[in-house]
Amino acid sequence: MIKSSEQKEDSMDAAGETAGEENISYLCMKYNRHQKGDNLACQDPGLYCKFRPACLIHFKEKENRQDRRRMDSSGD
Repeated sequence: MIKSSEQKEDSMDAAGETAGEENISYLCMKYNRHQKGDNLACQDPGLYCKFRPACLIHFKEKENRQDRRRMDSSGD
């Protein structure tokens, strides 16, 4: 029989976070800082970053920007 505490541990990922979007913490590899929430933004988007091709913060920021453009173009 599985205890409720064991079930809770099974629902957490390797970083110890739940699968809910609002609880995800994204790591900036360049500055070693975490960001949470929907307002993800690159700290220095104009500067070179060797981690940018694999950066989840950059990817989510780009995805949000594309979604806003789609919403703006469909709202005309």
